[in-house]
Amino acid sequence: MRTLRLSLVGTVILALLAGLSGAVVAQSEESEPMAFPTGTLVAVENNYLLLEFHEDGTGFGQDVNIGGTVSFTYATNGDLYTEMTNNAGRQVPATYYWDFDGEHLTMELWGEDLIEHRNFMYADNTWMPVEDPVLVVVADRDLEVGEPVWVNRGFVLAAEAGPDAYTSLIDVVGYVAAVPISKGQPITPDLLEPVAE
Repeated sequence: MRTLRLSLVGTVILALLAGLSGAVVAQSEESEPMAFPTGTLVAVENNYLLLEFHEDGTGFGQDVNIGGTVSFTYATNGDLYTEMTNNAGRQVPATYYWDFDGEHLTMELWGEDLIEHRNFMYADNTWMPVEDPVLVVVADRDLEVGEPVWVNRGFVLAAEAGPDAYTSLIDVVGYVAAVPISKGQPITPDLLEPVAE
């Protein structure tokens, strides 16, 4: 009888341990962190901003409003991202917490960043991976019929740009024609009334 009781207790303990180890394995599979995204990313809020991360720890950023490209080196450690060097002048590393949900990359400053524009690029934007973005003229805000169209360029998917989207800084001069234009929408000649000469 005593042997039967010990045997039952041992079986119950083994079953509990097996269940716990299965739960731990399932939990670790669920909470496995997403890898830091490489490739080209465009800012959702400001589609004139682009970042590109390479697997070798190099990358570059582009702000078409300012012009030029800034190359940098970076490293990640868990959920920390550090930009270590850049070709833009001051060599002041900065570290950010990063999170990638499979569709969007967000960054939050850890400590301080003495380079204000870098902090704006990383912390004030949500980044979306985009394959082969095209730089075209886009609406920088919602535009109503009759409003003047100023020249603003942004990165969009090639399929969104279409073959008629303006690509030059000097091509667009006019007013919104018959249909309002949404923020981020590529500008094409059919959307505009030209300026009267």
